[in-house]
Amino acid sequence: MDERPSMRQETCGSLYSIASIVFGVIAVSALVFSTLKTSPPYVIGENLILIELEVLPDFCLKPMTLFTYTFFLCFIFGLNAPNSRRRMKSYSKSTRRVFSLIAWFVAMASGFEIIYHVVIWSASLAFQGLQNPDIIINPWPQNQFPINVVFSAKLVVLIFAIAIYVIDYVKRVERGDL
Repeated sequence: MDERPSMRQETCGSLYSIASIVFGVIAVSALVFSTLKTSPPYVIGENLILIELEVLPDFCLKPMTLFTYTFFLCFIFGLNAPNSRRRMKSYSKSTRRVFSLIAWFVAMASGFEIIYHVVIWSASLAFQGLQNPDIIINPWPQNQFPINVVFSAKLVVLIFAIAIYVIDYVKRVERGDL
């Protein structure tokens, strides 16, 4: 039986690769654009949260939101590109199991961090009486730059989503669905 991909599969695979590259460029552009607008005093991630980009007419996103969505799309399209699928299928079952175990660990760790960020965000809102949740910072650890809670929460949710996708991806490879 001929195992070469059909023209339709090659076209779809090429589209996955192209989509991964396009979304990756958009993700990096959102970071670069926002980084150029930083000014002291520095709160890590604040410049990615306090400004909004007009993505389409009358449709704005925070740079961190744009980065989160487009980086996730870049990642999943990249994993589904023909080269990535072929490489993952070529790994031994024990190697794929290690990927799965690491992904489960990352999901567990980032899941805890999501809960931590929700708690610190809601406690800060209640304690400080802030009207704008986008300016809440996590002052710990002290003697370092504070971190914007919305920025770090979106980053942790991205990491969690990637871990869950990797778990599913490895399962699909194991079942032969890819």
